[in-house]
Amino acid sequence: MIVHYVPMIVLAIAAFIYSPTLVMLAPCKEEFDDSVPVCGGSCYQLLPGIGTFDLVFTIFIPLSFIISFNCILVIRVMKQKRRMLQKDIWKKNLGMMIQLLLISMLHVTGWMPIVIVMLIVMANNNPPIIVVQLQASWILLNIMYIAVITNPLVCMFAIPEIKEKMFSLLNSIRIRRQQISPSINNQTHTSSIKKN
Repeated sequence: MIVHYVPMIVLAIAAFIYSPTLVMLAPCKEEFDDSVPVCGGSCYQLLPGIGTFDLVFTIFIPLSFIISFNCILVIRVMKQKRRMLQKDIWKKNLGMMIQLLLISMLHVTGWMPIVIVMLIVMANNNPPIIVVQLQASWILLNIMYIAVITNPLVCMFAIPEIKEKMFSLLNSIRIRRQQISPSINNQTHTSSIKKN
């Protein structure tokens, strides 16, 4: 239990302390330009040492961990499939794996474009103009919020009880439509006979 909760608590506290500390104590002055779509961020991100540390430890390393650990998880589950003789256990593990992969793919899809652009900018002294424009583009920056918005939907459809309720609701709507459509067809048929 300690192994499960302590890392989450420590990471939450560290994240809560890390960002405000850097924003308030960074040796630079905030400058914002409200005439552009992306008016600017915290100035510590532009400092060579702190900014690079921030990019590496808050974006690059977590994203690479997500990708590598998901690959390891898929390989491990596929290897253990042979050992799992009970179908119920295999279905539960497969469902959890699909849910985790979907959530991870959402996260990677949202962050990968901006990470690639950041790497290009960091690797070149004079990056191409289109890359600089992409880095300042609000569209590219807002792609990462796709994962935030769609994550609850993925989790919702991965829970069996909710999935069953959704399917039963859709099934009842389909049955009601089928019941309504014959009665409408019968009414139009009788009205056309009366006219004749």
